[in-house]
Amino acid sequence: MLSIAPKIIEKPVRSISDGGNARLGALEQVERSLKPGNRLATLMGAMLGGFIPLASYTIAHQEAPDKPVLWVLVAFGLAYSALTVFDWARVAFRHPVKALGFCGLLEGVMTFSRTQWLGIAALTMLIVINGIATGCNLVADRRQARSARIGGVRSAAGQRAVEKRMVANA
Repeated sequence: MLSIAPKIIEKPVRSISDGGNARLGALEQVERSLKPGNRLATLMGAMLGGFIPLASYTIAHQEAPDKPVLWVLVAFGLAYSALTVFDWARVAFRHPVKALGFCGLLEGVMTFSRTQWLGIAALTMLIVINGIATGCNLVADRRQARSARIGGVRSAAGQRAVEKRMVANA
């Protein structure tokens, strides 16, 4: 089992990209998210990405103890958040085992710690990481959509020029 685990960990995971060219580091993600043109995407990212850990924490600590079926919702939230946090930690710590440990501990403390301040500290970190990562994904998606529109306009303009030349030569 141990010989298989590093191969699984080394598989490429979804990454925060710089317009599809290079991975952004943790600080670059924060810088990008705080740029004036990206603040709306960051706000949307914070709402979308940050809600999942908040919901998981609330359900795990207040609702699931009385209704065990709700642990399924917590598991879904952990799965969503863990992928993002693992990817972010892998970039930040530059080592997949450290990223796995960080992600597992942070998600586990948020979910299972009975020490309230510790659980809330983990929750806060998860909201920030998920929010920034999701905001950066939204910024990258917006940039790709703009590039596609600009490329489409250029392509259409070029095609019209070719058609005009063909008509002029005929």
